[in-house]
Amino acid sequence: MRVLLKDIDAQKDVFLYDFYQKIPADECGFKNDAYGLSPQEFAGYLQKKQNSSQGINLKPNRVPSTEYILYIDDNPVGIGRVRHYLTEELLKHAGHISFAILPEFRGLHYAAILLALLLEKARTLKLNKVLLTCNENNVGSYKTIEKNGGKLEKIENKERFYWIDLA
Repeated sequence: MRVLLKDIDAQKDVFLYDFYQKIPADECGFKNDAYGLSPQEFAGYLQKKQNSSQGINLKPNRVPSTEYILYIDDNPVGIGRVRHYLTEELLKHAGHISFAILPEFRGLHYAAILLALLLEKARTLKLNKVLLTCNENNVGSYKTIEKNGGKLEKIENKERFYWIDLA
């Protein structure tokens, strides 16, 4: 099995349009702003994501965030984001890392692979610990987080809050 985690390249990744359309706009807390965009709008979305990773043209109260695609045997199967730091709002909801696996690839342990690779990316940002949140009833996500060292801090407003120590 070949595994690759690749960050977004606005010039090369327009072929991912169909991939992004398979992930709902809001699935168990993962926000996919590309869902429902036209192919032309999608190109702009990719550029916006690439800019975000560099802190370019961020909206107020937004932080730099890098978006990655997980490939298994050259097939895109999942998506993940690493926020470079947290604001007060992100401490209350969302955290440093979010991820999703396409429905047809769930149950194959790809989420655990994706999260482990995203944690490595967080380490390169010199983060000592990261916050992840998930819906209280999203068993797959919280088991994946726990498998990767997540320690449950609290459950609040139907959301589970986990910290993972990276030191």
